[in-house]
Amino acid sequence: MFNKFVFLALLLSVIESSASFGPQQSRLGLTAGQVFLTSDVLDRSGNAIGFGLNFAYQVNSLWAMEAQHLRSSHDNLKHRETSVGANYYFSDDPIFITHANFGFNFVSHELKVAGLPAAFNENGFGVYAGIGVDFLVSDSIAAGLQVRYNKMFGVDATDGWSTPNRQIPVIQDFATLLVRISYIFE
Repeated sequence: MFNKFVFLALLLSVIESSASFGPQQSRLGLTAGQVFLTSDVLDRSGNAIGFGLNFAYQVNSLWAMEAQHLRSSHDNLKHRETSVGANYYFSDDPIFITHANFGFNFVSHELKVAGLPAAFNENGFGVYAGIGVDFLVSDSIAAGLQVRYNKMFGVDATDGWSTPNRQIPVIQDFATLLVRISYIFE
């Protein structure tokens, strides 16, 4: 619950006015950062650094459509995420550009459990919301920081070895803190 209050406070603290990326510009970039699992799957996964790619298309001065793919390897857990959403830009500062982001994500987890011959491979669907800030390093390079909370519609797997079989939550809510660098082109 505390994480949600911190997230809301951060979101409300960045609200300003309009944006500095030009309409019909595109951005292609690299993403890296911390993937925080809000629940430790079977006490085996831990948090990890994720790496990925992102692409954004600036529809107008306030809105951009964004797609991102992110991968991270935790202890005994491989996390893959593909997200599609929108960014709403608040800042009219020509260098420091704040935004809110929201959308849908598709997550795949491969969970390996010691002593079992096979891994759990599960796919899930969720929604995300967050905030971010981008800095224009030059006319063609932007760097930024983005925080997201990802609400997943829980995916459980049946363990198959206990009696009665128990449900194991394989995909659960998570948060990300990402650094991004992008090339801007038209």
